[in-house]
Amino acid sequence: MLRAHLGSLLIPLLSIALAPPAAADPPGGGRTWVEHRVLPGERLSEIAARYAVDEEAILRDNGLPRRSLRAGGTLRVHAVRVPAPRKRIEYIVRFGDNWTSIAERHGVTRQALRRWNPEQPRSFAAGARLTIWVDGDYAPPPPTGLGLDREATGLSLQPVAMGGESAGQPTRGRLIKGVQLPDNGSLYTIRRPAFAFGSSHAVLNLQLGIAKFRQRAGYLGPLVVSDMSLYRGGRYARHESHQSGRDVDLWLPLRAEVLVERGVNSDARPQDFRQLAAARPGDIDWKASWELVKALLRTGEVQYIFISRARQRHLYRAARADGLSVQEVGEIIQYPRRAQTAVVRHSPGHDKHMHVRFRCADWERRCR
Repeated sequence: MLRAHLGSLLIPLLSIALAPPAAADPPGGGRTWVEHRVLPGERLSEIAARYAVDEEAILRDNGLPRRSLRAGGTLRVHAVRVPAPRKRIEYIVRFGDNWTSIAERHGVTRQALRRWNPEQPRSFAAGARLTIWVDGDYAPPPPTGLGLDREATGLSLQPVAMGGESAGQPTRGRLIKGVQLPDNGSLYTIRRPAFAFGSSHAVLNLQLGIAKFRQRAGYLGPLVVSDMSLYRGGRYARHESHQSGRDVDLWLPLRAEVLVERGVNSDARPQDFRQLAAARPGDIDWKASWELVKALLRTGEVQYIFISRARQRHLYRAARADGLSVQEVGEIIQYPRRAQTAVVRHSPGHDKHMHVRFRCADWERRCR
């Protein structure tokens, strides 16, 4: 299964619709009348536990028989404890997600998550939309960065300052307190440091993805990080995107034989970066390129990867050689069917490099 190749990827999405407001916590331990909207599949025992009251009291106060709860209906509850109002989140499933991991991330039970989404099969596909009801005081995990990743231990990572935020769209946005990608010669070579700024979220996950690539693929050649964004973002040079600190260009890794022919020393910064640019498809190490794509996807924070369709053909073959089925590769790479749900997409001119776009972080409220 695809889950065996890619790690867990999660994130909440889209707008929030508030449930009917609940009253404030009762002063002095008294009771307060509140209205409760019944969620799909919600049980009387769960409602009683939520407000610390007896099930029979809820039925009696509403004049209902025991088996008459109806999703969308409201109940009057004489509550001992009044939790924060619930809010509805729409979540898009990513590669490697499962019912348990999504439920744990949002502080709900797996059983409740299944009941809220009865139309979804037991094994859903990436791109499926789930409805999740969370308490109003729920907040996504704080941006603690690489420390949350269990696989970060032992990787050659440099600290990244927090506070850099993406605002607006990649093609029409800006960068707030841009964070410069730190020098890390064991992982990558930065082509132009003045253009290597991004959001904290993007810089963290770029470094983590490349570190995982080095760890798993064993690729020893240089890897060039080209343009990201300016310190304050906005449009520059010939780039239409790269405006909000979420985009980065990575040059496709070269085959070892090509590096030897060009006299490239992997331990030294090249005097001429053209030595590290692919002149033709045969210069590129496609197995390593596929490993790089997988490592970036394992961060769970990549939205799209843009590579020209002509080059996707080689990446597709590498993925198939790695043991993925046609269906599994089709969920990741557009070639050959131009699937609109795939992560790796066509963009003209992306023949020598891949353009990686990271998602907005949970805390970036102005990111689009």
